[in-house]
Amino acid sequence: MKDSDHIYLYLSGRIRVLQRTVLPWEVIVHMAEAATPEEAERLARTGGVLPQEGTDPNGELEMAKARLFETLSVGESRAVVDLFRFPYDCHNAKVLLKGSLSGQETEALLSPCASVAAEEMKAAIEEEKSAALPAWLREGVQAARRAWMESRSAQLLDLALERALFAACRQAAQKGGSGAAVDYVRLWIDGVNLQTLLRMQQAQPEAVAELLFEGGGSSVGRLMECRGAGNLAAAFAQPALRAAAESGAPEQAERAAKRVLGAFAARCDAAAWGAPVLLSFLLRLELRQAAVRLTLQKRSGRGAALRTEVEECYG
Repeated sequence: MKDSDHIYLYLSGRIRVLQRTVLPWEVIVHMAEAATPEEAERLARTGGVLPQEGTDPNGELEMAKARLFETLSVGESRAVVDLFRFPYDCHNAKVLLKGSLSGQETEALLSPCASVAAEEMKAAIEEEKSAALPAWLREGVQAARRAWMESRSAQLLDLALERALFAACRQAAQKGGSGAAVDYVRLWIDGVNLQTLLRMQQAQPEAVAELLFEGGGSSVGRLMECRGAGNLAAAFAQPALRAAAESGAPEQAERAAKRVLGAFAARCDAAAWGAPVLLSFLLRLELRQAAVRLTLQKRSGRGAALRTEVEECYG
């Protein structure tokens, strides 16, 4: 057996145990039915979703996830874990860049889940020593700085970092040698592109194309061709994304993107071991943490309506 086989056999066994204890689904469903956010938090603490004692549910979720990322990033598995850590690198870089440009303190907004420690990234960005960062992030930060200097647009600053993020994730998926990882990144980009297309239905084609990402199931050229022909749904293979495209509603696109990723995680569950098992666990971890945060928000429509949304988008 190859070293990577030994690593994935170990991780697959460990993940099967973690699946029963990390963010148990039945507890999250009960949280969605709670009448108040306070009751939802009580259920989370008694049901093992959150520690018994604590005052910052979001911070507790982030720290627990950061520890999992670290322990599951072993040898060949690192490329798969990076698919979930890199978005936090991107988030932290956005926060720190905007903070340095505005002179505001932003450390409270940083996530511990990134592949680069927050203090290291802070030092690299504040001192403009991005050479200390991984190549993809260094290039993204440099592109974001240029975008800001040329446009003074926070949106274009974000876009530069997001382009670097998706390019890095495509590379990591290929490096990991897992077809499932490649498929995951493709579906993720499809969902992001569809949301952009539906948010910008009235915008000029040039403005829309600038905000789309390559690497999904359809190229940017194909997406724009279908948009121009009034048949955007034809650009997407996933039924949920096609239906959302036909609806023309941005909120439907967001929910459809989550459903597609949830269904993808379920397909990965069929694997006995290997990268798909790790990928499914990490994807469900992200979706279920999002569901927990949703149930802890003060909002109308709690009870049956919230449970339906949680089951539909995060199950």
